[in-house]
Amino acid sequence: MFDLFTCGERITEGVKFPSEFDEAAVRGKLPDPVKHYGLSPWPRFQALMKDCLRENPHDRPSSAQVFDRLNCGDMLCLLNELVLPLNADCLALSSGPGPVSRPVSSSSLVSSPRSGLVSALVGGSTPVAWLGGGSSSKRQGNISAVNLETGSVQTQVVDSSPVLCLALVPNSQEEGCDWLVGGTQSGSLFVQNTQDWTQRHHLQSVSDAVTSLYFHLQPKRTERRSYLLVGTADGTLTVYEDSALQEENGEPVKTLCLGTINTPVLGLGLCSHSADSRGALWGSCGSRILSFTAEYDVCKSIDTKPSPALQSRTLSSEACISRLAVDKLVYVSKVGACSVEVWDRRTERMVDCIDCAQMIRQSSSRGRPSQQDHPTDSTPAWAQVKSLLVQSLVCVFGSGPEEVI
Repeated sequence: MFDLFTCGERITEGVKFPSEFDEAAVRGKLPDPVKHYGLSPWPRFQALMKDCLRENPHDRPSSAQVFDRLNCGDMLCLLNELVLPLNADCLALSSGPGPVSRPVSSSSLVSSPRSGLVSALVGGSTPVAWLGGGSSSKRQGNISAVNLETGSVQTQVVDSSPVLCLALVPNSQEEGCDWLVGGTQSGSLFVQNTQDWTQRHHLQSVSDAVTSLYFHLQPKRTERRSYLLVGTADGTLTVYEDSALQEENGEPVKTLCLGTINTPVLGLGLCSHSADSRGALWGSCGSRILSFTAEYDVCKSIDTKPSPALQSRTLSSEACISRLAVDKLVYVSKVGACSVEVWDRRTERMVDCIDCAQMIRQSSSRGRPSQQDHPTDSTPAWAQVKSLLVQSLVCVFGSGPEEVI
């Protein structure tokens, strides 16, 4: 646990043998990870480490208790924060090298928020956050590469329409080099080499604004092709084979009409439940939760429109689904809603509805408006659900400008 917290710093300092470390632990001489290594505090993790080092063995947590605490949502902690001078509509993460070639135009570079100087990302195995955005009025679509270790930023203009979605795709021809696929408001799709700004091409455009991107990577043992799935604002699902991503104007192999202009396809992704061995793909279209077959046809459709009996319980009415996360249960948030609906995949019924506004009011004393201040406002803007994540029995959702529940 000490090595996890410090990323193995004790090894680089010369404490290579377990006996040396054990002796320091027994004597209570272990250095404080935060003070000694200059790390950000991690209160829950530090408390667990302290409990594991208690002098009386009976006071220490069991391995099962350690496992449960490590997988508890309370273990989440903000370790670092980068304030960047740009706005973004989408995000993708990579752990390989960043771009080493400067953009063609120096005007497309953004200065580092830490140094105030223009800096290029250097090669090497560094965590990189890719941000997509732009401006409709300026007819400009941008992607930015943010080095999460140094905070340096590079931005490149890639299209004449804002970038709304991003997805990383492994490059089968060059190990360790990924492709970044982006979808724009106008429906264009570009493929950008993550190590070289100059290598970029476009796929055949889709029918409307891109609202969801997901690369369905198949295990090598299956000998099946992998596919890029593109959801659009007019309710269409478009499928590209991985080989088409390497070609200029690569064409899709399948197009499926799921809805209308008022029912965008969103939330494409796999179920994260360990018992789901077939790796079912899920998504949403309008107010419907969709499950797909291996050939990307719809095999299940769950309509989340509330029945009259549940109208008072649901805060999101018949609005379109905006966020979706699938585990043993399906977690859904609706456009402009402050609630997360929980649906049973088997019975296709809603089993719970989590009121985020109420949770924030009850738990926060940091200047939030009280319930008495808004007696009729059931959907305050500061409590609207912005993101959903399900991981290892924990559902995490971001609500409003600064809340994580």
